Amino acid sequence: MVVPADVVQAARDGDLAVLEAYFASEPRDVDDDCETVPGRTMPVQLLSIALAPDSPGIGDDEGKIRVIKLLLTHGADPNRRNGWGYVPLGYPMSRCEVNGTPRLVKLLLASGSDVRVMGYERSGITTSFVGLLLDDPARVLITGPRPFKNHLEVLKMLLRAGSSLDNCKAGSVIHGPAPKDAEWCIQRAELHSHVALALAADADWVAMKAIVAGVRREGSWKAYCRVEHKRLLRLRSYLVRGYAETTDARVDRILRLPNGACWNVLAYWREAA
Repeated sequence: MVVPADVVQAARDGDLAVLEAYFASEPRDVDDDCETVPGRTMPVQLLSIALAPDSPGIGDDEGKIRVIKLLLTHGADPNRRNGWGYVPLGYPMSRCEVNGTPRLVKLLLASGSDVRVMGYERSGITTSFVGLLLDDPARVLITGPRPFKNHLEVLKMLLRAGSSLDNCKAGSVIHGPAPKDAEWCIQRAELHSHVALALAADADWVAMKAIVAGVRREGSWKAYCRVEHKRLLRLRSYLVRGYAETTDARVDRILRLPNGACWNVLAYWREAA
């Protein structure tokens, strides 16, 4: 079957009532192709329609989340690549500055989105989720205060879930056939002096660069997160033996906890990083 245009528009608008009525009327395949405009069918599923950047409801935290949850509950495949070349998780990556994006990403990851596949792949051109996230910072810079706040949070989610810093882009005339890594994406973003100055002054962009450099240096997200914890454990050893002190009362209190309690707090910090 083909999903009719009015239901497609409901997914685009975040109209939960229309979608609920559609699925309640008879058995439906949630991954059926959609009638994107009257009389024209594309190999695109409702989940992609609901997540697409041109969807006016994408910034509506609650409405959009409810629609995505409904589609996933009805069995939408979070890893199905559509006719435009995107898998569902690729859409929030390409417009990460939009309100509610971290919640969408968290929902898709919890529903089984595979961060190891390409976010976009079509006609020999590939872009990973990290590549999509780092794309076009000049556009993001004009979106308001803290334009990269969501990007920073989502980058941590991707790396925690197993995304690679390699093979971020390949195949286009600009990128060339050889895969480009996250460092290349960052360097390219900072090629133009006016953009570079703005990025250098943006604390979230600087933090993203530090994370990329740190994960590359340590070899994995897990190893990167452990660096600070190892430093704290060394400090704890010095503190309990009276060889050091800290002016941070909270750190001092935590590091002086009994072994089991201290390990639990540090483990929580690592998971929340």
